[in-house]
Amino acid sequence: MMDFAARKQALIDLGQLLASEYGQGEMRKHFPLAYRQNGWFRAEDSQKALDALINNYLAEEELNAFLANYQPEDYPISKPVGLVLAGNIPMVGIKDILLCFLAGHKAQIKYSSKDAVLIPALLALWKQQQPAVEPYFEVVDQLKNFDAVIATGSDNSARYFEHYFSKKPHIIRKNRKSVAVLSGEETEEEILALGRDIFDYFGLGCRSVAKVYLPKGFNFELFMQRLEAFTPLEHHSKYRNNYDYNRSLYLLNGQEHYVNAVLALLPLPALESRIASLHYEFYTDLAELEQQLAKEEDKIQVLVNQRLKIARPSVKFGQAQQPKWSNFADGKDTLAFLLDL
Repeated sequence: MMDFAARKQALIDLGQLLASEYGQGEMRKHFPLAYRQNGWFRAEDSQKALDALINNYLAEEELNAFLANYQPEDYPISKPVGLVLAGNIPMVGIKDILLCFLAGHKAQIKYSSKDAVLIPALLALWKQQQPAVEPYFEVVDQLKNFDAVIATGSDNSARYFEHYFSKKPHIIRKNRKSVAVLSGEETEEEILALGRDIFDYFGLGCRSVAKVYLPKGFNFELFMQRLEAFTPLEHHSKYRNNYDYNRSLYLLNGQEHYVNAVLALLPLPALESRIASLHYEFYTDLAELEQQLAKEEDKIQVLVNQRLKIARPSVKFGQAQQPKWSNFADGKDTLAFLLDL
């Protein structure tokens, strides 16, 4: 098996491979099949996910900065770790696979049927270039004989996971969404950056902003006008069908809402919104808002905030969909979990 230094270098080499003209070409060959399997996975979204992997995870400086916080041990015999991957956005499960590799364990990978093209293609390309990594990955239809598990799914599937995996060390991730707090003084550029947090990957990710908190007197008309920059989304059939269906539902139910060509904005308290929809709620006092957010902590993946002084950790507009190594899903340190097995 590879020692830690070799595994770290293998990840750096993978980044360089994927960034090369050859690696880009090999991965792009699989974009059409990924789109045929899952109509939400446009080629541009698969490319976006690939670029984020290269720049935010596999760049040597990013990896070095992340690993400075750990003292990884070398395992003489890797432990089998079951990974039940999500499939809501392209290659969303790759981070768990790479962290498992970094820790020296063997990943038993159960792919989501929604994302069963891109990660297998990436791993096949990696194994072809670096055969030494092959023993660290095994694709399975059902997890068996594992020592620990990391499973991601809906709230309903999480209840099943909690029961089924209760006797093993585990990380079970439930459904989460992200929220943004606006001051009402945002520039056009800032709203466009927030638009990426809302619309990237069609809003299907747990890091997608699904609700905004607004000050009294907020200019809804100007906000929706600025988000019309994302009108090209209306040409995507699945997104448009959801937009039309949900808009009809709001009209039939007499639901108050603002609307532009690609988004409905509704005054609802729920953190999770329908596709092509965004919820909003007014705030009058930041301290009270922080208390409210604290109560929802286990349901919020990312807090997005540009201008306000908020004590809770947050990211700037446009950064919600740009996680790095230390931005662990559900706030649970996955590498520490794997190193402690």
